[in-house]
Amino acid sequence: MNQCSFAICSSGVLPDRFAFSDERENEIHFLQTVDWYNRHSEDHLVAATFRDDTLVARSIVKIKELPVKLGRQYKVERGPAANSCEDLYTHLDQLCGFLEKDGVILEISPYQESESILSELDQYLVSNKWKRVEETRNFYRHSVEVDLMPSVDEIRRSLRKSYKNCLNKATKLGLECEVNPNAEKIKELIHQYNRMAEHRSLKPIESRDAEYILAGVLSRKVIVSVISAEGKQLGGNIMLSYPHKLAAEWGVYSDEEAYRKFPLSHFADWEAIKWAKENGYTSYDLCGYWLDEGKNNPINLYKSGFSKTIISVTPEYDYSLKPLLAESLSSVRKLYSKIR
Repeated sequence: MNQCSFAICSSGVLPDRFAFSDERENEIHFLQTVDWYNRHSEDHLVAATFRDDTLVARSIVKIKELPVKLGRQYKVERGPAANSCEDLYTHLDQLCGFLEKDGVILEISPYQESESILSELDQYLVSNKWKRVEETRNFYRHSVEVDLMPSVDEIRRSLRKSYKNCLNKATKLGLECEVNPNAEKIKELIHQYNRMAEHRSLKPIESRDAEYILAGVLSRKVIVSVISAEGKQLGGNIMLSYPHKLAAEWGVYSDEEAYRKFPLSHFADWEAIKWAKENGYTSYDLCGYWLDEGKNNPINLYKSGFSKTIISVTPEYDYSLKPLLAESLSSVRKLYSKIR
């Protein structure tokens, strides 16, 4: 029988045994990777489950102190990461046992894209007193995926007709795409994104996130494309590289009047699709689709022009470590949201 053990790390340096193999580490959502932890170590802890001294599950857990010494709120963003559902369930039991002393609530979102796994996860968690979160706290719960198995010509033929016209227009306008440019261009793209985020009240790319992106480009965990015309940088995509998928996590394009009619986003995503296809990826993830809004949402309408394949991602669940306090906290949150 396998020996199962549990360990915690809260120091600035993560022991080697807390890291999955390189191939497995690359499959995990970036918010649960060792690289991310090393840049965001304060107010975090890392919990790990081992079988026969082999790492099988891990959580990078954010810690939030609640007011008036009520206790702590814990959150695992896009995780835990586990080798199997069985390993995940064991890990969650161990994690809850460790956190229950001073914890009030534990929030998780075990990042998955397989409908069959999502169904099994949901059934297990709900039957074990985890509460399904109906309104996502993450940016999205569904996404649009482009299948890269067909040829480039076949993929292009499957695009919405107006998109083919946009790509022809991009060629006539002389738009150019550079993949993984120098650091200065990447910093300018991040700066451009943050200006847009401030204007639209979105979460910016913080300094530590920017450090992760710059380092990730060097290790090929992050792919950056920059769009330009006549030497002027007009925007681009910052994408996360997984073993078989390229995911467009951040994108921004110029809103200057002179470029309003340039098909910048269409060109950027199409160039990313081609690059991903040429470099062996089997899918391109446009990162986000709001299912309840359908094509009434302009972002949904845009993304569905590249693919009709909608995938489910990132289920979210809460576990009450101290049920009465957790219920009070939930009531206060609901009241605050109504007042706001």
